[in-house]
Amino acid sequence: TFIDGSGDVSYVELLTISRSQASFKILELRKSQRELSVELTFFIPVIKADAFAWTIRKLTELGVQNFIPVIFERSQKQNIKALSSIKQQERLNKIIQEATEQCEGAVFAKLNSAIEFNEIKDHLQSEATKIFASERLANDVEGSTLNVQCSDTAAKLCLLVGPEGGLTDQELKLLESLNFTPYGLGRRLLKAETAAISLV
Repeated sequence: TFIDGSGDVSYVELLTISRSQASFKILELRKSQRELSVELTFFIPVIKADAFAWTIRKLTELGVQNFIPVIFERSQKQNIKALSSIKQQERLNKIIQEATEQCEGAVFAKLNSAIEFNEIKDHLQSEATKIFASERLANDVEGSTLNVQCSDTAAKLCLLVGPEGGLTDQELKLLESLNFTPYGLGRRLLKAETAAISLV
């Protein structure tokens, strides 16, 4: 099977192969059955490089299709600098491709350039359901429940978790003004990468 990252899967027959090239005959072309019916965009906090790469890998495995790194007020400057290098961008895109292939996915997630927190509004789709992980709901014994109503066959979700140290009061107010719904992930306070996986 061949994939090109578009969502199509080609079933092929190998005809010839040598050290430098191979030729194939396409027997069948169809849409992948491994992709989610929900289109997931994740606003991912800029954290330490290794943790960030690990989170990208795991969220790709879970089916996230669009990553938007976010620089929060409490984001560390050294982490921002590390993410902006061309070498790191190439590494992350390779991780996305490898994770997609490993899960037999067929759509390569898009990794966008990092944005400032106040630019989130420019990257939201009006019809998308917006949810963020709230560490302030960790004290809620009953936890959180969400009833997401999706009228379209291909629903759109925008998910967000905060950085190490959590969201500031000002950031929480902006998320509220953008119609993000807070969601508690249980009684324990989670690291950003754990919260990201749990939220998905």
